[in-house]
Amino acid sequence: RIEQFYLAAPQGEERRVRKMVPYTMLEGKVPIAEGPPLHVYTVKRGVMDRPGVRLETERLITATEYLLMLKERARDRRGIRKMRFSFVHQCQYFQLDFFETPSRLVMAEVELTEEQQTVMLPDFLGPTEDVTGEVEFTNFYMASVRA
Repeated sequence: RIEQFYLAAPQGEERRVRKMVPYTMLEGKVPIAEGPPLHVYTVKRGVMDRPGVRLETERLITATEYLLMLKERARDRRGIRKMRFSFVHQCQYFQLDFFETPSRLVMAEVELTEEQQTVMLPDFLGPTEDVTGEVEFTNFYMASVRA
C-alpha cells in the first residue's frame, strides 16, 4: 500500500514523499502486511531538449523526516492512496496500481529500458487504453484539488 503526498516545489519540478507498506499476496487470500513501512523522498525534473523525459531522484528517508516533510505539502494537491502489485512479464517490469483515492482507477505502468521499446502487455489485463503522455492520468494531476 502506498500513501503519497506532493510537496511545494519550484516551477518545472515535482517533489513528493511516499509511505510504502510492503504486502504479500497469497492466491485467494487477503493481502498481509510484511515488514515495516518504507519512506521515500522523490524529486522529478524535466530534461532539456527531451520532451516527456524526466530525471527522477529518489532516496530513503526516516519516518521522522517523512513527518517533517509532510509540513511542506502543496496546498493545491491532495494525498493519493493506492495498492501496488509489481510483476515481470516478457522481461518487462510492470507496476499495477489500484487507486483508492482520489479515484477508483486501475493503471498499469511498465518501466522501459529503451525509449523505443515495444510494450508487451499481459493478456490478464484485459482491454486496455494507452494513456501514455496524457497529463490527466499522471499521479501529479490526479492529486490536484481541481481534478
